[in-house]
Amino acid sequence: MRAAALLCALCLLLTGCGKAASPDDPGEPGTSAPTAEPAAEKTQENPTAAPAARETSVTTETLPASVALPEGSGAYKVLDECPEEFARRELSDEEIRALAQEDLETARDRISTGGDFAAWLIAMGGQIYCDVTSNDEGQRTVGADFAYEWVHEMLTSTFAVSLAVRVLGDDLPGIGVVAAQVADNDGIFLCGNLIPADGGYYLISFDALTDEWKAVVEADRIWPEAFLPIWVDGFAGITAWCRSADNPHGSTLTQAFYIPGDQEVVLDCKEELYTPRSPWGLQEFFRDEALAADLAGQKVAHIKPENIGSYELSTKLGGTTLTAEDAYALLDMEPEQVKKRVKTAADVLMLMLAGQYGDCHGDRNITIHGQEWHYNLNAFQVMQTRTTNCGSAANLANYLLEGDYEEVGFVLHAYYIGEGGGHVYNYFKYQGKYYIVDFSWYMFENYRPDNDFPVMELDRLEDYGDRISELYGGACMALAHTSPGQHYPNVFDDRNKAYAIPAGVEYKLLRQETGENCYILTEYPLDRSQPDWTTFGKP
Repeated sequence: MRAAALLCALCLLLTGCGKAASPDDPGEPGTSAPTAEPAAEKTQENPTAAPAARETSVTTETLPASVALPEGSGAYKVLDECPEEFARRELSDEEIRALAQEDLETARDRISTGGDFAAWLIAMGGQIYCDVTSNDEGQRTVGADFAYEWVHEMLTSTFAVSLAVRVLGDDLPGIGVVAAQVADNDGIFLCGNLIPADGGYYLISFDALTDEWKAVVEADRIWPEAFLPIWVDGFAGITAWCRSADNPHGSTLTQAFYIPGDQEVVLDCKEELYTPRSPWGLQEFFRDEALAADLAGQKVAHIKPENIGSYELSTKLGGTTLTAEDAYALLDMEPEQVKKRVKTAADVLMLMLAGQYGDCHGDRNITIHGQEWHYNLNAFQVMQTRTTNCGSAANLANYLLEGDYEEVGFVLHAYYIGEGGGHVYNYFKYQGKYYIVDFSWYMFENYRPDNDFPVMELDRLEDYGDRISELYGGACMALAHTSPGQHYPNVFDDRNKAYAIPAGVEYKLLRQETGENCYILTEYPLDRSQPDWTTFGKP
């Protein structure tokens, strides 16, 4: 569905996003005379050097020495909070809301403080997301114009830092961007703004200053991609913090960049490392190719169908009927043949493990009569591409297990408005009990055997509405339905606070909260000549 927050990462499938960077003159970062030592919670001096076995490279030749970020001493200071000089507010909430309706240049003229900038980010109404890439190969784009195209729809740390350079560039001379790939296995793309001050540099992520961002992180709906406020005297301090226990996002730093000034930079991703479309205009100050290769290997080494015995859905829903060899053999069969051989929920997961099914990067959408309907890959597309997400994994299981349980169906739920969109997964009726299964959890957590996700057992499906918070936080509406093919397409109509499904379809409402930030289940007219919805969205 439309980004199931923590577990459903989103990829923007865009055209024209790979254009070559056209950097403006970044200018020379200023270094104002120190006025006071930055307030610090922790200070790290002379951090331990990288192990000798690791070969890292620092590349600064793409920037003039006058612009490049200096190495510094390797010290960093962890701040209790963002310094007031960067967090203060000058504009009222009413003025900020008005600016959110204006163009980017107007916002640039009026906003002059970090606090106002952070409030403006939220006022534009974009839902807070993580892991947003600009194509399905993992490409990243840093740049204000690119970010502004999307920030009314979604807010990421990458978008925030890109816009900060444009909006605050005249008020915070020398402001730039630091991006770092860090954390175990899947990795987190950290982004923050580097601001010269106090004899060094503050590294701050303005989106992380807002209560809205903090609430989404606290609810575990995103992987936080913002830097915590730190002070450094050069890039060695950034490297040291990223690789230390002070970094809550992990310590497996593989790559880091400094991007000065207001420019657009496109980073292509291959084998866990980023390569800029044009190396001129940015500074790659850390790269650990050996670690990146190790992590790439770890990412798939455990994805094996024989690991199925460690998952709860096997013990609760009839075990497996396949061997590991059977699961691998399914990969060369037609969908109808696969359907005949797959008999249990655990068999579906074995197929996904054998094929190393990856992320298809979000749902699809089509506009019909002015409404944007969201849907997902059908089971045949999932097996063909070996990619999936929450809704398409549910479509796969629904197709393969039709007739193998007493009942197989879908659960669709919506999060509170502005807090993650919605989510789709399956329910099964087996031996008189109902079971809730989310196949996307396994894929989005990279099928790690130590992540044995719960399978909720219910006497009545209607009871799930009262217990949904045991599995998911922040769900305001939930429904269940059966279908011979795909789950129902849906509309997120924020203006009318409506979560819409096609008019006239059958469903069971499991949960409906009311309130200012709640989606209300609604039915919108839609041609229902395709009762299985399998070809919905096709020309």
